[in-house]
This record gives sequence, C-alpha cells and structure tokens, in this order.
Amino acid sequence: MKTPAWILTPILIFALGACSSDPEDLPDGQSNDKTTQGKKFAGGQGSGQEGLPAGPMDGSGGQLDMPMADVNDLNATSFGVSWLDPENWVDGKIPGPVFKLELSTDADFEKVLFSKTYVDEYIAFFEGLAPATVHYVRISAMPATGDDRYLPSQSLVISLATNLEAGSYGGVIIKPDFGSVSFEWPEVKSSGPIDYSLQIYEDFEAKILIKELVTRETSFKDFPLIGEKTYWLRFRYGPAADNAEDVASTPFTTQFRVPGNQLPPPANLAVSIEGENVRVSWNPITNNLGPIEYSLKVLVGEAKSDLYGDFHVNETFQVLDDSKAYGSFNFELKAVPRDENTKDIESQITSLPFEMPVTSFDPPLNPTLAISQDEPTMLTATWQPPENVNETLRYEIEITEDGNFTSGIDQRIENHEVNTGDFTSRELGKTYYLRLRTLGPEGDATHLPSIWTETISYAMPAPPAVVEFNATNEKASLP
Repeated sequence: MKTPAWILTPILIFALGACSSDPEDLPDGQSNDKTTQGKKFAGGQGSGQEGLPAGPMDGSGGQLDMPMADVNDLNATSFGVSWLDPENWVDGKIPGPVFKLELSTDADFEKVLFSKTYVDEYIAFFEGLAPATVHYVRISAMPATGDDRYLPSQSLVISLATNLEAGSYGGVIIKPDFGSVSFEWPEVKSSGPIDYSLQIYEDFEAKILIKELVTRETSFKDFPLIGEKTYWLRFRYGPAADNAEDVASTPFTTQFRVPGNQLPPPANLAVSIEGENVRVSWNPITNNLGPIEYSLKVLVGEAKSDLYGDFHVNETFQVLDDSKAYGSFNFELKAVPRDENTKDIESQITSLPFEMPVTSFDPPLNPTLAISQDEPTMLTATWQPPENVNETLRYEIEITEDGNFTSGIDQRIENHEVNTGDFTSRELGKTYYLRLRTLGPEGDATHLPSIWTETISYAMPAPPAVVEFNATNEKASLP
C-alpha cells in the first residue's frame, strides 16, 4: 500500500453490548415503522387466554434481554434510532416494556443531551446535531411499574459519528457480540483496487496491537475478543500497490466495548464426608455460551489459610482424598471460561467455611510418679488408658519443677501401646510435677486433646550427707 495522503474521515457506528440489527434482518412483513416494529418480534411468544401473559408472573422471568437497535437516516446533523422488544419479553396485562433513551457526546454519559422513556414506541429521531461529532445513544429496557416479572436489561450503547457533509463516505459499522466483534464497511468507489486496513488495539496509547488485517473485502466477521473489555479500532483505506489513481483516507480511531456473558456464582455449595474423604459438590452453571470449568481453592488449618489444593474441575464435584483429618476447611469456588472461550466472564467466588465433627477423649487414668529402683536420679511415670481408648490414641506427658507448668517443661508424646515414661537426670532434693492428657492420631484435627490429669508431684530424696574427713582425729585413734 502506498504511504497514505489522508483526506476523508469515515463515520463509525458501533454498538456496545449487542449487535445492531439491519432493516433487512427484521422478520418478513415488518419495517422500522414504530407501529409495526417491536411487539411482533418478542421472541415469537404470544399472550395466553383472556389477556393473561404466557410467561411467568412470579418474578422468575430474570433479567430482560438487551434490546436490539438500528440506526436510520444518518447525515450531517441528524439520525434516527429504532429498536425491538427484548427477545425474552412476553406480553402481559400491564403495558410495556419501558425503554429509556439517552443521548450524549461522551461515552460515560456525564453530560446527557436528551433523556426520555418510551412505552409502545419503537423509534426516535434526533435533529440539529453538531456535524462530524461522535454521539452516543444508550437504550435500556425495563418492566413497567407493577410488573415484577423481570429485572431491567443491560444497556445497549450505540456510538456513531455524524457525517462531515451529506453524501460523504459512510464509514465502518462495528458489531460487538459476546466475546467477538464483526466489522462491515461500504465499498469505496475508486479507479483501481482498494486495500482496507483494520487494526485492533488492546491499548492504543501503549501501541498494544492485537490484530492487523489488510483486505479487499468489505467485512471482517466474528473476530474473538475477551468480553467485558474496551478495545480500539484504527480504520483506513487506500489504493493498492497497483493503483496509482486514488489516494488514501485519513485514519479513524475509536473505542468500542465487547460485551461478555457474566457467569453467576455457583450455587448450593455443599460438603459431605465419605469415609476419610471430603466431597464438595455444587449446582452446574447453565447460562454459559462457551465451554467452562470450575476453579476450586481449598484452604485448611485452624485459620483456614493453608493451601490444601487448587483444582480445575469439569464436573460439579471434587473428592478430596484422605482429607477428613484436616478438620477445618474453607472452599472458594468460581466458574471460569476455558482458554478458547472469550464469550463468558468468570463468576464471583462462592465461599463456604466448614468444620468437621470433632471427637474428644477422657484423660489417662491413675497417673503415678515414683523414683526408679534401678536409677536413683530417674523418675518413672505410669498411667492407665481411658475407658474410650482405641489404637489411634496417643499420650502427652509433661514433667517440670514448676507446679504451674510455665517453664522448664520436659515433654514427650507416646503412642497408645505405651503406659510408662522414664525421665532421667532428675536432681535429688527437688520436687517434680507431672500431668498427662490423651491425644488423637498425629495430624488429625478432628480428635481434640483431653483435659489434663490432675497434677501429681514427687519429692526426690535428699542427697546423702557429706562426711568431712578429720586427719588429726583419725591419727589419734591409731594403736
């Protein structure tokens, strides 16, 4: 392509949140006239007997679908907008739906030039607009007052630029859909072949280019883009290499937003115990537009902050092998799109703390503490197992010179097969204190320690008296 000598500014029309519908896409026999458009296209659903609605009247209709809209008669200072009922709308006794239209020259609608609600009307016309200016139209569908079947729809935002002059080049039509975008543009009349260039940016200022397309066609369909994000389009056209007669257009850059299908947080997160395993289950997500999976993060420990595992699950359950003993859990679950799915947006997290049932035991019975017969500086502790003993139990033993057990503690843990403990290197003349308690299996938070036994004490015998040797007296006693 030749180096462009930009002379024309295209007009950009794009819809944020849904595709605009062209007049030729309407059902047979319908037009953009406000008296014929809308109600007849309401999902092919009719009313029930005696004027009762065929759809739900109990608030279960959910959110209204985003209305479809079309731009009509765009010129330098005016244009029209027509729209259809949401596809999931069902006629009822109460008129509706209600449509709210807003017009602004900024995408955030901080300054609203026009705002009006419409009932049983499906077209609006704006005149006296500034030429060569980008305008934004926001359309929302709402149930009428007293109709509690539906929630308001997401807003459709149409962006368009008024023509520089009547009859100038018509521009690009941007049609975002869930997780993708399509582009269309009219053929440029020229003396020779024309190349059309489209550049899609994730960040235009940082020059983060996602895709560049140069084509001689007049459309580019269904390019995948991650939903719920804003992108930039830079469009231009110019003569092909073998076209020396025509000149290139001025590049036109604008933002557009690709909608995403918001996945709801998984519902009914539940936990069950299967032997030594923990099973987590939940309800499936059914509104996804592409393949999804579930991300399950499992935290354990007393503070529920230690990572047990981070799972990506295709099913609606996960079995945690040999996990019962951890005792305390926190489950964090969300629905996420797979890598190839740009249509769906990951859900919010559903959290569920869970505590395993716990078991406690009686303390050991009949603790004793006595000096060893074989070693005068060794104390031996003995006890009997509690009545609810089993082979998984352990015993914690503490001995100290401090009757409050705040310092100098000699501690040990014995398995269930042991009922004695020897403590060597005790000092004669001192008193020692002993207490015991029952523990569950190692690493098993579902078995709580028993209370401590009553403290028992043992006073070591005093050391033998020191006999001092008197040499004078011993000599005098010799024969």
